[in-house]
Amino acid sequence: MPYTKTQITQLISKIQSARNIILTTHKTCDGDGLGSVLAFYHAFKKINKPARAITVDKVSQKYHFLSPEKYTENFEKLKTIREPTEIALVFDTNDYRRIQPLYKELKKHCQEIIYIDHHPILDTGPKPSPYSIIDPTAASTSEICYFLLNEMGVSMDATIATALYVGIVFDTQRFHFTRNSEISHKICADLCQYIKNNESIYTHLFGMTSLNKMTLLSQTINQTEYFYKNQVAVLEITKEELNKNNLDVGDACDFLDMTLDVNSTQLSVLIVHLSKDQYKLSFRSKKWNVSKLAEVFQGGGHKNASGATLVNYKKNPKPEILKAIQPLTQQ
Repeated sequence: MPYTKTQITQLISKIQSARNIILTTHKTCDGDGLGSVLAFYHAFKKINKPARAITVDKVSQKYHFLSPEKYTENFEKLKTIREPTEIALVFDTNDYRRIQPLYKELKKHCQEIIYIDHHPILDTGPKPSPYSIIDPTAASTSEICYFLLNEMGVSMDATIATALYVGIVFDTQRFHFTRNSEISHKICADLCQYIKNNESIYTHLFGMTSLNKMTLLSQTINQTEYFYKNQVAVLEITKEELNKNNLDVGDACDFLDMTLDVNSTQLSVLIVHLSKDQYKLSFRSKKWNVSKLAEVFQGGGHKNASGATLVNYKKNPKPEILKAIQPLTQQ
Protein backbone atom coordinates (compact mmCIF):
# COMPACT_ATOMS: atom_id res chain seq x y z
CA MET A 1 0.00 0.00 0.00
CA PRO A 2 1.91 3.10 -1.23
CA TYR A 3 -0.13 5.61 0.77
CA THR A 4 -0.07 6.19 4.51
CA LYS A 5 -2.66 6.11 7.27
CA THR A 6 -2.15 9.87 7.61
CA GLN A 7 -3.06 10.40 3.95
CA ILE A 8 -6.27 8.40 4.42
CA THR A 9 -7.16 10.39 7.53
CA GLN A 10 -6.55 13.69 5.74
CA LEU A 11 -8.67 12.69 2.75
CA ILE A 12 -11.55 11.45 4.88
CA SER A 13 -11.43 14.65 6.92
CA LYS A 14 -11.71 16.69 3.73
CA ILE A 15 -14.61 14.59 2.48
CA GLN A 16 -16.46 14.80 5.78
CA SER A 17 -16.08 18.57 6.03
CA ALA A 18 -17.08 19.29 2.43
CA ARG A 19 -20.58 20.69 2.01
CA ASN A 20 -20.94 19.39 -1.54
CA ILE A 21 -19.02 16.96 -3.73
CA ILE A 22 -18.91 15.91 -7.39
CA LEU A 23 -18.10 12.28 -8.23
CA THR A 24 -16.81 11.35 -11.67
CA THR A 25 -14.60 8.96 -13.63
CA HIS A 26 -12.85 8.75 -16.99
CA LYS A 27 -14.59 9.01 -20.35
CA THR A 28 -16.09 5.79 -21.76
CA CYS A 29 -16.37 4.63 -18.16
CA ASP A 30 -15.89 0.95 -17.40
CA GLY A 31 -17.17 -1.22 -14.57
CA ASP A 32 -14.46 -0.13 -12.16
CA GLY A 33 -14.85 3.61 -12.71
CA LEU A 34 -18.64 3.53 -12.70
CA GLY A 35 -18.76 1.08 -9.78
CA SER A 36 -16.53 3.35 -7.70
CA VAL A 37 -18.64 6.43 -8.48
CA LEU A 38 -21.92 4.68 -7.67
CA ALA A 39 -20.55 3.11 -4.48
CA PHE A 40 -19.58 6.54 -3.15
CA TYR A 41 -22.81 8.13 -4.42
CA HIS A 42 -24.95 5.61 -2.53
CA ALA A 43 -22.68 5.83 0.52
CA PHE A 44 -22.98 9.64 0.58
CA LYS A 45 -26.74 9.41 0.16
CA LYS A 46 -26.82 7.05 3.12
CA ILE A 47 -25.00 9.53 5.38
CA ASN A 48 -26.84 12.56 3.98
CA LYS A 49 -23.77 13.99 2.23
CA PRO A 50 -24.79 16.16 -0.78
CA ALA A 51 -23.15 14.80 -3.95
CA ARG A 52 -23.59 14.75 -7.71
CA ALA A 53 -22.38 11.90 -9.92
CA ILE A 54 -21.43 13.09 -13.40
CA THR A 55 -20.12 10.94 -16.24
CA VAL A 56 -18.08 12.47 -19.05
CA ASP A 57 -20.20 10.74 -21.69
CA LYS A 58 -22.91 8.13 -22.16
CA VAL A 59 -22.72 4.99 -20.01
CA SER A 60 -22.53 1.66 -21.87
CA GLN A 61 -25.71 -0.41 -22.04
CA LYS A 62 -24.01 -3.31 -20.25
CA TYR A 63 -24.18 -1.31 -16.99
CA HIS A 64 -27.86 -0.41 -17.16
CA PHE A 65 -28.65 -3.01 -14.50
CA LEU A 66 -27.02 -0.56 -12.08
CA SER A 67 -29.55 2.13 -13.16
CA PRO A 68 -26.90 4.81 -13.83
CA GLU A 69 -29.52 6.99 -15.54
CA LYS A 70 -31.21 7.42 -12.13
CA TYR A 71 -28.10 8.44 -10.24
CA THR A 72 -25.69 10.06 -12.72
CA GLU A 73 -25.76 13.06 -15.03
CA ASN A 74 -24.22 12.97 -18.51
CA PHE A 75 -21.89 15.91 -19.12
CA GLU A 76 -22.47 15.67 -22.86
CA LYS A 77 -25.99 16.88 -22.11
CA LEU A 78 -25.13 19.18 -19.20
CA LYS A 79 -22.36 21.14 -20.98
CA THR A 80 -21.66 23.02 -17.74
CA ILE A 81 -21.65 22.39 -13.97
CA ARG A 82 -22.82 25.87 -12.90
CA GLU A 83 -22.91 25.21 -9.14
CA PRO A 84 -19.78 26.00 -7.07
CA THR A 85 -18.48 22.78 -5.50
CA GLU A 86 -15.91 22.20 -2.77
CA ILE A 87 -14.45 18.87 -3.90
CA ALA A 88 -14.44 16.77 -7.04
CA LEU A 89 -13.50 13.12 -6.49
CA VAL A 90 -12.20 11.54 -9.70
CA PHE A 91 -12.12 7.74 -9.73
CA ASP A 92 -10.11 5.25 -11.79
CA THR A 93 -7.75 7.73 -13.45
CA ASN A 94 -5.10 10.17 -12.25
CA ASP A 95 -4.78 11.91 -15.64
CA TYR A 96 -7.02 14.96 -16.10
CA ARG A 97 -6.88 14.49 -19.89
CA ARG A 98 -9.07 11.41 -19.53
CA ILE A 99 -11.94 13.46 -18.08
CA GLN A 100 -11.95 16.22 -20.67
CA PRO A 101 -13.98 18.27 -21.46
CA LEU A 102 -15.51 17.89 -17.98
CA TYR A 103 -12.16 18.73 -16.38
CA LYS A 104 -12.29 22.33 -17.62
CA GLU A 105 -15.60 22.79 -15.80
CA LEU A 106 -14.27 21.13 -12.66
CA LYS A 107 -11.31 23.50 -12.63
CA LYS A 108 -13.68 26.43 -13.02
CA HIS A 109 -16.25 25.48 -10.38
CA CYS A 110 -14.48 23.16 -7.89
CA GLN A 111 -12.17 24.32 -5.12
CA GLU A 112 -10.22 21.06 -5.18
CA ILE A 113 -9.90 18.01 -7.47
CA ILE A 114 -8.78 14.77 -5.83
CA TYR A 115 -7.98 11.48 -7.60
CA ILE A 116 -8.63 7.98 -6.25
CA ASP A 117 -7.02 5.48 -8.57
CA HIS A 118 -4.98 2.31 -9.03
CA HIS A 119 -3.21 3.18 -12.30
CA PRO A 120 0.53 3.97 -12.18
CA ILE A 121 1.38 7.67 -12.32
CA LEU A 122 2.62 8.46 -15.82
CA ASP A 123 6.32 9.19 -16.31
CA THR A 124 5.61 11.91 -18.87
CA GLY A 125 2.04 12.88 -18.05
CA PRO A 126 0.36 15.14 -15.47
CA LYS A 127 0.85 14.45 -11.78
CA PRO A 128 -2.10 13.91 -9.42
CA SER A 129 -3.13 16.63 -7.00
CA PRO A 130 -2.44 16.72 -3.22
CA TYR A 131 -4.62 14.44 -1.06
CA SER A 132 -5.03 12.02 -3.99
CA ILE A 133 -4.84 8.30 -3.20
CA ILE A 134 -2.96 6.37 -5.89
CA ASP A 135 -2.29 2.66 -5.29
CA PRO A 136 -0.91 0.73 -8.31
CA THR A 137 -0.70 -2.41 -6.16
CA ALA A 138 -4.52 -2.56 -5.98
CA ALA A 139 -6.19 -4.75 -8.61
CA SER A 140 -9.00 -2.20 -9.01
CA THR A 141 -10.03 1.25 -7.86
CA SER A 142 -13.11 -0.33 -6.29
CA GLU A 143 -10.80 -2.15 -3.84
CA ILE A 144 -9.45 1.20 -2.66
CA CYS A 145 -13.03 2.51 -2.37
CA TYR A 146 -13.97 -0.51 -0.24
CA PHE A 147 -11.25 0.32 2.30
CA LEU A 148 -12.01 4.06 2.23
CA LEU A 149 -15.71 3.53 2.90
CA ASN A 150 -14.85 1.18 5.76
CA GLU A 151 -12.52 3.81 7.23
CA MET A 152 -15.31 6.38 6.90
CA GLY A 153 -17.58 4.12 8.95
CA VAL A 154 -20.19 3.70 6.21
CA SER A 155 -22.18 0.52 6.81
CA MET A 156 -22.30 -1.84 3.86
CA ASP A 157 -25.57 -2.65 2.09
CA ALA A 158 -26.69 -4.39 -1.09
CA THR A 159 -26.52 -1.30 -3.32
CA ILE A 160 -23.01 -0.26 -2.29
CA ALA A 161 -21.77 -3.86 -2.31
CA THR A 162 -23.11 -4.46 -5.82
CA ALA A 163 -21.36 -1.38 -7.20
CA LEU A 164 -18.04 -2.37 -5.63
CA TYR A 165 -18.42 -6.00 -6.71
CA VAL A 166 -19.03 -4.90 -10.31
CA GLY A 167 -15.86 -2.81 -10.24
CA ILE A 168 -13.66 -5.58 -8.87
CA VAL A 169 -15.05 -8.38 -11.04
CA PHE A 170 -14.83 -6.25 -14.17
CA ASP A 171 -11.34 -4.85 -13.70
CA THR A 172 -9.82 -8.15 -12.64
CA GLN A 173 -11.66 -9.80 -15.57
CA ARG A 174 -13.30 -12.39 -13.32
CA PHE A 175 -10.25 -12.53 -11.00
CA HIS A 176 -7.79 -13.22 -13.82
CA PHE A 177 -5.71 -10.10 -13.02
CA THR A 178 -5.50 -9.80 -9.23
CA ARG A 179 -1.86 -8.62 -8.86
CA ASN A 180 -1.12 -12.11 -7.46
CA SER A 181 -2.98 -11.13 -4.31
CA GLU A 182 -5.81 -12.67 -2.34
CA ILE A 183 -7.28 -9.24 -1.49
CA SER A 184 -9.77 -9.12 -4.37
CA HIS A 185 -11.16 -12.51 -3.38
CA LYS A 186 -11.43 -11.59 0.31
CA ILE A 187 -13.24 -8.31 -0.42
CA CYS A 188 -15.70 -9.98 -2.77
CA ALA A 189 -16.33 -12.75 -0.25
CA ASP A 190 -17.38 -10.03 2.20
CA LEU A 191 -19.49 -8.19 -0.40
CA CYS A 192 -21.33 -11.39 -1.34
CA GLN A 193 -22.93 -11.39 2.10
CA TYR A 194 -25.00 -8.39 0.97
CA ILE A 195 -25.68 -9.35 -2.67
CA LYS A 196 -28.67 -11.60 -3.30
CA ASN A 197 -27.58 -12.94 -6.68
CA ASN A 198 -23.96 -12.26 -7.62
CA GLU A 199 -24.23 -14.67 -10.58
CA SER A 200 -26.53 -12.21 -12.34
CA ILE A 201 -23.70 -9.63 -12.23
CA TYR A 202 -21.49 -11.95 -14.27
CA THR A 203 -24.33 -12.41 -16.76
CA HIS A 204 -24.77 -8.66 -17.21
CA LEU A 205 -21.05 -7.98 -17.53
CA PHE A 206 -19.93 -10.94 -19.62
CA GLY A 207 -22.93 -12.88 -20.86
CA MET A 208 -25.27 -10.41 -22.58
CA THR A 209 -23.79 -10.40 -26.08
CA SER A 210 -26.34 -9.25 -28.66
CA LEU A 211 -26.64 -10.80 -32.12
CA ASN A 212 -25.47 -7.48 -33.60
CA LYS A 213 -22.36 -7.55 -31.44
CA MET A 214 -21.60 -11.15 -32.34
CA THR A 215 -22.01 -10.38 -36.04
CA LEU A 216 -19.72 -7.36 -35.90
CA LEU A 217 -17.24 -9.34 -33.79
CA SER A 218 -17.13 -12.01 -36.50
CA GLN A 219 -16.51 -9.42 -39.20
CA THR A 220 -13.83 -7.65 -37.19
CA ILE A 221 -12.01 -10.86 -36.26
CA ASN A 222 -11.98 -11.93 -39.92
CA GLN A 223 -10.35 -8.60 -40.86
CA THR A 224 -7.74 -8.73 -38.09
CA GLU A 225 -4.15 -8.24 -39.25
CA TYR A 226 -1.17 -9.94 -37.64
CA PHE A 227 2.38 -8.60 -37.49
CA TYR A 228 5.80 -9.51 -36.09
CA LYS A 229 5.49 -13.27 -36.64
CA ASN A 230 1.85 -13.24 -35.48
CA GLN A 231 2.78 -11.82 -32.09
CA VAL A 232 0.79 -8.62 -32.63
CA ALA A 233 -2.87 -8.47 -33.68
CA VAL A 234 -4.41 -5.23 -34.95
CA LEU A 235 -8.17 -4.69 -35.19
CA GLU A 236 -9.78 -1.63 -36.75
CA ILE A 237 -13.38 -0.53 -36.47
CA THR A 238 -15.29 2.67 -37.18
CA LYS A 239 -17.75 4.60 -35.03
CA GLU A 240 -20.26 4.26 -37.87
CA GLU A 241 -20.06 0.46 -37.65
CA LEU A 242 -20.64 0.62 -33.90
CA ASN A 243 -23.61 2.99 -34.27
CA LYS A 244 -25.12 0.84 -37.01
CA ASN A 245 -25.11 -2.14 -34.65
CA ASN A 246 -26.24 -0.14 -31.58
CA LEU A 247 -22.88 -0.69 -29.88
CA ASP A 248 -20.39 1.62 -28.17
CA VAL A 249 -16.62 1.85 -27.80
CA GLY A 250 -16.76 -0.28 -24.65
CA ASP A 251 -18.27 -3.12 -26.67
CA ALA A 252 -15.46 -2.84 -29.21
CA CYS A 253 -12.86 -3.24 -26.46
CA ASP A 254 -14.31 -6.67 -25.70
CA PHE A 255 -13.10 -7.81 -29.13
CA LEU A 256 -9.48 -7.57 -28.04
CA ASP A 257 -9.74 -10.52 -25.69
CA MET A 258 -10.61 -12.88 -28.53
CA THR A 259 -7.42 -12.16 -30.48
CA LEU A 260 -5.29 -12.34 -27.32
CA ASP A 261 -6.53 -15.93 -26.88
CA VAL A 262 -4.52 -16.91 -29.98
CA ASN A 263 -1.48 -18.78 -28.66
CA SER A 264 1.07 -16.83 -30.75
CA THR A 265 -0.40 -13.41 -29.97
CA GLN A 266 1.33 -11.43 -27.23
CA LEU A 267 -0.28 -8.04 -27.84
CA SER A 268 -3.60 -6.93 -29.33
CA VAL A 269 -4.35 -3.44 -30.60
CA LEU A 270 -7.78 -1.94 -31.26
CA ILE A 271 -8.06 1.22 -33.36
CA VAL A 272 -11.52 2.81 -33.26
CA HIS A 273 -11.99 5.49 -35.93
CA LEU A 274 -14.15 7.98 -34.03
CA SER A 275 -14.04 10.64 -36.76
CA LYS A 276 -11.81 11.83 -39.59
CA ASP A 277 -9.08 12.95 -37.18
CA GLN A 278 -9.92 11.29 -33.85
CA TYR A 279 -9.03 7.76 -32.77
CA LYS A 280 -9.50 5.64 -29.67
CA LEU A 281 -6.61 3.21 -29.07
CA SER A 282 -6.75 0.18 -26.78
CA PHE A 283 -3.90 -2.20 -25.98
CA ARG A 284 -3.98 -5.60 -24.30
CA SER A 285 -0.95 -7.77 -23.58
CA LYS A 286 -0.04 -11.10 -22.05
CA LYS A 287 3.39 -10.05 -20.78
CA TRP A 288 4.63 -6.87 -22.50
CA ASN A 289 4.25 -3.53 -20.72
CA VAL A 290 1.63 -1.68 -22.79
CA SER A 291 1.35 1.14 -20.25
CA LYS A 292 4.59 2.57 -21.64
CA LEU A 293 3.27 2.01 -25.16
CA ALA A 294 0.16 4.05 -24.38
CA GLU A 295 2.31 6.87 -22.99
CA VAL A 296 3.87 7.28 -26.45
CA PHE A 297 0.39 8.40 -27.56
CA GLN A 298 -0.29 10.50 -24.42
CA GLY A 299 -2.33 7.74 -22.84
CA GLY A 300 -1.75 5.36 -19.96
CA GLY A 301 -3.04 2.40 -18.00
CA HIS A 302 -1.70 -0.87 -16.66
CA LYS A 303 1.08 -3.20 -17.71
CA ASN A 304 -1.40 -5.55 -19.41
CA ALA A 305 -4.15 -3.11 -20.43
CA SER A 306 -3.90 0.51 -21.51
CA GLY A 307 -5.26 3.02 -23.99
CA ALA A 308 -5.12 6.48 -25.49
CA THR A 309 -7.22 8.93 -27.47
CA LEU A 310 -5.78 10.78 -30.46
CA VAL A 311 -7.30 14.15 -31.38
CA ASN A 312 -6.50 16.21 -34.48
CA TYR A 313 -4.57 13.24 -35.87
CA LYS A 314 -4.71 13.59 -39.64
CA LYS A 315 -3.61 10.09 -40.66
CA ASN A 316 -4.25 6.49 -39.70
CA PRO A 317 -2.08 5.87 -36.60
CA LYS A 318 -1.46 2.19 -37.39
CA PRO A 319 2.06 2.66 -38.88
CA GLU A 320 3.15 4.74 -35.87
CA ILE A 321 1.69 2.18 -33.48
CA LEU A 322 3.52 -0.70 -35.16
CA LYS A 323 6.75 1.30 -35.06
CA ALA A 324 6.31 1.93 -31.33
CA ILE A 325 5.60 -1.77 -30.74
CA GLN A 326 8.75 -3.03 -32.47
CA PRO A 327 11.07 -2.71 -29.41
CA LEU A 328 8.62 -4.82 -27.38
CA THR A 329 8.87 -7.69 -29.87
CA GLN A 330 12.63 -7.86 -29.33
CA GLN A 331 12.42 -8.44 -25.58
